[in-house]
Amino acid sequence: MSRGVDLSDPRLRRLLLRVGLPSMLGLTINALYQAVDMAFVGMLGVGPVSAISAAAPLALGMAALGEGVGVGAGAAISRALGSGHDARVAKLISTAGAMVLALAVGLPLLLLVLGGELPFLFAGSSEAVGLAQDYAAVIVVGGGLILFQILFDFIAIARGHTAFSMCTLMIAFGVNLALDPVLIFVLDLGVLGAAYATVIAAGVAVAIYLHYFLFGRAGLALPDLLRRPRTALMGSIAAIGGPAAASTMLTAFSFAVMYRIASDFGTESVAGLGIALRVLTIGMLPLAGFCLGAQTVVGHSWGGGDGARTRHAVRTCLAMAVAYSAAYSLGVVLFASQTAGLFTHAAAAQAYAVEAIAVMQPAFILAPLYIVAGMLMRAKGQAVTAGLLALAPQGYVLLPIAILFSHAWGFGGLVAGHALATTLTAVVAAVLLQQDIGRPRVVRRVSVSPID
Repeated sequence: MSRGVDLSDPRLRRLLLRVGLPSMLGLTINALYQAVDMAFVGMLGVGPVSAISAAAPLALGMAALGEGVGVGAGAAISRALGSGHDARVAKLISTAGAMVLALAVGLPLLLLVLGGELPFLFAGSSEAVGLAQDYAAVIVVGGGLILFQILFDFIAIARGHTAFSMCTLMIAFGVNLALDPVLIFVLDLGVLGAAYATVIAAGVAVAIYLHYFLFGRAGLALPDLLRRPRTALMGSIAAIGGPAAASTMLTAFSFAVMYRIASDFGTESVAGLGIALRVLTIGMLPLAGFCLGAQTVVGHSWGGGDGARTRHAVRTCLAMAVAYSAAYSLGVVLFASQTAGLFTHAAAAQAYAVEAIAVMQPAFILAPLYIVAGMLMRAKGQAVTAGLLALAPQGYVLLPIAILFSHAWGFGGLVAGHALATTLTAVVAAVLLQQDIGRPRVVRRVSVSPID
């Protein structure tokens, strides 16, 4: 079975770059999706920008389900490869596919049960709420394609096919980029055009992945993908991926609460907050992508019982991630006005965006601490610790601080609460990393029991 990259390569720094950079570039392309969509929609006015900002938490919550299955399957696949259980990989892939298929069917049915009306905490203008409903409905109905794209991306990366994953995302981004102006402006679909472009691009990516898995170098056959799903493997996937999914869903809920609070200050404040959070996400995705690729190496090293290699990989990954987050944050803060101007020409919305960027972006420098710590915990199979850490910066730490600060200091307090939550989580993660990789430990080879 081809693995694409030799995960036991002793040249660790080179290996981390080889598996991390393609997945980093892949999620950079994903980040560009968000930038391009908002830039085109921003040409329609402040209302549409507020609408897609309000719909973003629902779309993010849906994607979290696919992420949960993908993270769990990817971690299990890399550990299985590291421990020499290649036959287990096909069973994991078919089981993960069955889980995503159930979600792809269930989400539109849920929309039908709700009568086509999706719940929003956002309390903006009736026009913005209506546009948000339309945008989110298209994303949910076409969500199966988005979910499978997410799953296939995790599977490809876990098997070492990071370069192919990057190329697939580049093609999908090109499709999205070409369709956005046509659907939004030429066909006059507005916000709906952006949603249709996203779904169609995901469909193209899924088609490419299926062709590659079945006829390319992935070493899989159709029977591998159609194996009977295993309940025990579902539990294994959910145990590792569940915390990641819960974290993203809590992030979505927290963003919805933040948009609801911001709406008290007007539509422009929602648009400004949406721009600042989008800029933050654009920086976060490449960082998460690099750590996703690196997790393959860390999981393989841990599965093989090589504690020294595991620690070295984590330290190297952390150094690279901090260098990136510092450079990105500095650039965004220095050019905050120009950055906000890319997404809206409304002066009031730009002012809110610049204020939010100036407060929230510097804290992003510390984000690699909890992202790398979470990567290590997932690679080791420590689902509870990884989950608690992942839920903190956008969840149980953020929400109470943001609510209290916004009541005391308005919009400025809201964004300051976000920055403080990031900082507090990073401090806790630094302590965990110091305890885990700060001194040598004896690591026994991980045993993975095959399941027939």
